[in-house]
Amino acid sequence: MNWNVRLAYIQTVAAAIGFGIVQTAFAVYVTDGLGQPNVVLGNLFTVSGLASTIFVFPSGWIADRYRRDTLVRFSVIFGLLAQIILFYAINLPPSDSVLNLFFISQACGGLGWGLSGPAAQALLADSIESGNRSKVFATMHFTNLIAAAIGPFLAAGLSLLYGDSWEVEMLRPILFVGIAAAAASYLAVLFVSDDKALVSIKKKKIDSSPVKASKEDVLSTTEDYYSILNKKIRKPQYDLIIPATIVISGIIIGFGAGATVAFFPVLFALEYGIRPTTTYVVFGITNVVSGFMGLFAQRMISIFGRIISMFLVQGLAIVCLLGLVVNLLLYQNFIISFEFSVGLLIVFYISRNALMNASGPISRSIVMDVVPVSNRAKWNSLETLAWGMFWSVSASFGGLIVDSYGFIYVFLFTATLYTIATLMLLSIRHRVPKESVLTHEYHIGKLKTRNRVVLPSITMTDDLEIADFSGQLTQSGISYYSKTAEGGAGLVYLEPAFISNSGRKHSNQVGIHEEYVIPRMNKVVEQIHEKEALAGIRIRHAGGAAPSFLTNEDPLTPWKVPVIDSETPRALTKKEIQNVIEDYRLAAIRASLIGFDILEISACIHPVNHSSLIGQFLSPHINQRPDEYGGSFNNRLRFPLEIIKAIKVHLPREIMFSFHFTMPFSGMSNSELLTAISSFKNAGIDLLSIGFPESRKPDDKMILLIEQVKQTVPDLPLILHGDFDVKSAESTLKKGQVDFIGFEKLIQEDYSFPQTLR
Repeated sequence: MNWNVRLAYIQTVAAAIGFGIVQTAFAVYVTDGLGQPNVVLGNLFTVSGLASTIFVFPSGWIADRYRRDTLVRFSVIFGLLAQIILFYAINLPPSDSVLNLFFISQACGGLGWGLSGPAAQALLADSIESGNRSKVFATMHFTNLIAAAIGPFLAAGLSLLYGDSWEVEMLRPILFVGIAAAAASYLAVLFVSDDKALVSIKKKKIDSSPVKASKEDVLSTTEDYYSILNKKIRKPQYDLIIPATIVISGIIIGFGAGATVAFFPVLFALEYGIRPTTTYVVFGITNVVSGFMGLFAQRMISIFGRIISMFLVQGLAIVCLLGLVVNLLLYQNFIISFEFSVGLLIVFYISRNALMNASGPISRSIVMDVVPVSNRAKWNSLETLAWGMFWSVSASFGGLIVDSYGFIYVFLFTATLYTIATLMLLSIRHRVPKESVLTHEYHIGKLKTRNRVVLPSITMTDDLEIADFSGQLTQSGISYYSKTAEGGAGLVYLEPAFISNSGRKHSNQVGIHEEYVIPRMNKVVEQIHEKEALAGIRIRHAGGAAPSFLTNEDPLTPWKVPVIDSETPRALTKKEIQNVIEDYRLAAIRASLIGFDILEISACIHPVNHSSLIGQFLSPHINQRPDEYGGSFNNRLRFPLEIIKAIKVHLPREIMFSFHFTMPFSGMSNSELLTAISSFKNAGIDLLSIGFPESRKPDDKMILLIEQVKQTVPDLPLILHGDFDVKSAESTLKKGQVDFIGFEKLIQEDYSFPQTLR
């Protein structure tokens, strides 16, 4: 695990425990210990919220331009100062000066969070491998819920130890423990480092490796590919009404929640007189139930869809909030007993919190799915800023209502806002498309793709100028792959890259044959990762399909059997075979240094445009060698198996190793093909990729063979390439025949079509 990620986990646990301990005790300390009205408690939360909100955007701007670890460490000063002031104030006898110190502490804490938030989140994202971020964030969210539950349970134990009373003397030791945990969370982030982020580590590997740029790294000035084909390719579009409605609805809910949430400790402790131990245990259980309710809400989506699921959980939360109102009315009018009312209070409180919290991840998923990657940060910032400001302001407003009219009216106020926000969701019910199976996430080893859509490794025509004659990517090439990732593809392959000059097929083909290609390839991989997609590369030697006018030598084949009609090939010697294997090994090392997530070798044999030397060695028609590399089926397997072995030794475990071939495979029986695939898997292949000649769709015979492949290697993820439309792709995935679909034509015609799948 990366150093920064470890520190993030420590910080998350410490902060959640500290907050879980301090939140309740602090609210009671202010209202009961200091004798302040609820509006003052609300004002304290308002000061903290506004301080953090005001500095969020400046902090984000600074974090994008300067070292993030410096900004995080600077913010620690304010965070620790907040805890020191709070510790000092609690040690003083209750007075107005203590209240003033509380305001200063809240302002410093909010300022610290506002300064560190964007920088810390960006640094964390940079420290996680692409494809694993969702997993880490989900794990961290679950860890936060567990820690948030541990805090109240720990406070309950401390309360029992110190007398189980809300007296100031009993609250102080509990607050001290919470302050210590909060301080520990700030101390943890002191040790984060930009230099230990994966981006920096990979850059150091490239800079320190013997792989050095031997040519000037100046990008081609050719006209950008997307300006050339602007009429053909549609830029990402999205329904603005969907995210706008979700965000506005969330802001209204935030305003309602801010007016209520801060005062639940006061309701439990002062209105009902419930002992600290019981109160803390209830709050701890609430966090645990919230976690499970979030999982249950995800299951609801498969039945009702996301909008209706949000409507249902929020609607039930409103019912629970109204249940609190009825419970208070019955209790205050002596219609129900104290014990029965407390039971209803606990049930309605836990249910309301768990249900309302369950809708949050659903709403974020809708916004993130609908909005293009390039606009997500803006919507996230807008939602965070607006929600934080309204929540902070409403805390003061809620305190004023409680002081003037009581808890019943503040609950009714919140329920009214919740109802308005929830009804708004129905207006976009038919605008949010149903989820396509193509949008489902998938794990490939340690990697995680955001969907099942793949831009396969397609040979580009020379007029697109993806690369120049030296094999380096042009600006057009970088833009092409970056835009495809931005359009929503989960996995983006570069076109097949030649591993040596003798193996190139086209004049403007991408190369991975020399060290000077690394900087530009690294740039395109970083841009693909920034767009939240995985990056793959297929490395290839064209063998007998490599034209002599490009290589300045006769085409190299296993035997003197022409692959190109007009060319007379030369059979490889055993020494040359070992040289080719070494070229594959070095190309794989370069791919690793560049930062690709998936490395693929190709065994294509037909059509000639896609033919590779590995495929030619496997073909009994071309490989008629009389030695151990030719003739029999097992001998023909020797060359690709030796390549796999040579690469696997040097390939980092986090990079997935893929094998690609076309179907049908000329000259090889189905049983031989299945045996070969099984052998490749046993040699270390992690992923299988299958394509069809001329990008056509698979017929019934091919589908049957694919099913046999899946039965032979059931645990090997399978990518199927072809001329698929969305309907046929979804049908193929639902049958469980394959795991990914490579759209060879559709994604080139409209690189943003994945954003329409939802």
